Amino acid sequence: MFLTLKTVELCSEPLIASSVLIDSISLYHTEEPQEIHLVPQALSYKVVGLSENGLMTIEKIGLQKLWLANTEAIGAKSLIHPTKLFHACVSAGLVPMFPAHQNTETCAPTNEEMRSYIMSVCLDNGLIKTILDIGEQWESGVHATSNCTLNFLFEWVWSSVSTAYKSVNGICDTLFSASGQELDVSLKRRLQLSRLILDRLYYIHTAFCSKYNHTLYADTLEPRLKAIDIITLFVHQVSWFMNVGLLPEANSKGFTQYSHPLRLFEIGPLCCR
Repeated sequence: MFLTLKTVELCSEPLIASSVLIDSISLYHTEEPQEIHLVPQALSYKVVGLSENGLMTIEKIGLQKLWLANTEAIGAKSLIHPTKLFHACVSAGLVPMFPAHQNTETCAPTNEEMRSYIMSVCLDNGLIKTILDIGEQWESGVHATSNCTLNFLFEWVWSSVSTAYKSVNGICDTLFSASGQELDVSLKRRLQLSRLILDRLYYIHTAFCSKYNHTLYADTLEPRLKAIDIITLFVHQVSWFMNVGLLPEANSKGFTQYSHPLRLFEIGPLCCR
């Protein structure tokens, strides 16, 4: 099945006719739908064109997929001078679900804020190897003058954990309030996304602990790993309790609207190390 195009200026030579291959059309998939990912910018597809020299196939890649592919190909070195990559990311409508820094929407974000934003987008889209490669590139300290250091990377991980943790903690206010109030679809999705991101952060931090346990950061990495482990386990248990119908807590005699819920503040001291 074909969709005829009115615009045929797809390459350097004139096309007599062109058609989009319907089966090749795909939309950028994001775990959390965002209105900015609109057609046709987010669409990827292939076009078959007929010119005087014969048939040709032309591929159009959506802005989001193109940015992710380029970032993965360029790797860690793209973060040394992140301005161009950052603005391309924003133009593509890629927004972190749990940004480690909150003020990247200012007129002039710092290089550190832009790097943090880019790494958070990579995290959301599963570019784990790219993040791990950043550590390898920065371990030597060659780019330390640009603040491209292991310490910056470790602090980004911890800040990302903290942001996801706060999101989960807010959701648990409803689940453990003994009100019996069900979560709406958006909050359920938010909880599942928190679990996904925390799983990825746990994997990344575990890899860092294994690789950089000989560095001066070892005393900081290990306690944080324990904290991330506890938080991740908690989120998994909350999800399980929801799936089997034990959450949210039902409102009944003996439970008041102001009873003290079991929340993540119980592990707060460990998380603040």
